[in-house]
Amino acid sequence: MLQTMPPVGFGLWKIPREDTAATVVEAVRAGYRHFDSAADYANEAETGEGIAQAIADGLVTRNDLWVTSKLWNTFH
Repeated sequence: MLQTMPPVGFGLWKIPREDTAATVVEAVRAGYRHFDSAADYANEAETGEGIAQAIADGLVTRNDLWVTSKLWNTFH
């Protein structure tokens, strides 16, 4: 099955860790299916919690979502 990356992504930069999971769930409710993250944002675990909650709530399946993340070159 060919999947196409959604052209508009929800950026997770500068979202406080304590707000990230709920923000991701609300973004899914609003229709976002692409999430832009990075290790440097320090909220990747909370992003995963939000995705897991959205899936558990029946809002999406994992196949509906596209998650982009990045590393500094020194961490490859």
